[in-house]
Amino acid sequence: MSQSDEPIKPYDICDAELTVPPRLPGDVELGKNADHLLDVVSAELLIESERRVHLGQVFRLAVSGSEVIAKFMERMMYNPDMRSFPWANTQCWLLDDVEGGERFERLHGTLVPHSGIDESNLHTAVDALDGPDFDYVLLDIGEDGRVGGLDATASGSGVQVTPGLINRSNFIALIGMGRPVNSMLHGLAEADDCVLPVQQVQSAGGLTKWYLSPTTPEEDTQFYEE
Repeated sequence: MSQSDEPIKPYDICDAELTVPPRLPGDVELGKNADHLLDVVSAELLIESERRVHLGQVFRLAVSGSEVIAKFMERMMYNPDMRSFPWANTQCWLLDDVEGGERFERLHGTLVPHSGIDESNLHTAVDALDGPDFDYVLLDIGEDGRVGGLDATASGSGVQVTPGLINRSNFIALIGMGRPVNSMLHGLAEADDCVLPVQQVQSAGGLTKWYLSPTTPEEDTQFYEE
């Protein structure tokens, strides 16, 4: 049998899942890959921040201390398209931290020397517990249903805000990358109960937006190296 005569193999179910958005509350953005997706997140975050500042307001940003979001914040520092981000008019809160404050130290080390944000405008996860309602919250999604630092197993120690506080935000951005995360999100449509943190996060009066890609940054890097 020639190669042209070989039967066409059916698509893997994961491939189908990655081309059809899961049923989620809010808007869903599907990126071609992780790098493209993070560019979209950056662009829309910049638009939201500039809109607030244009109205004469301080932009109240809150971010998870998770590894994905920590790397995204570092990415912002060398992304030429983000040079106009209004850090001087931004208040930034960390939403979760481990015992000892290592996540805040990393965020501080990323933003204060490089972004132009005033050190007094950067706030710890403890500060976030009694902080204001946020304009924009940036979180990532784990394949176990974790959102940011909201652990699906409720294990570990440290500080984390509640879903209720997150849901008071005007704009909630959730980043989900890779096949396992996308498969988990598709499975939520069949779940009858809301037991995972990802099922408990939704802006009460604003926009919830899901940014999804079929790959992770690590998978993108491996592809280009090959």
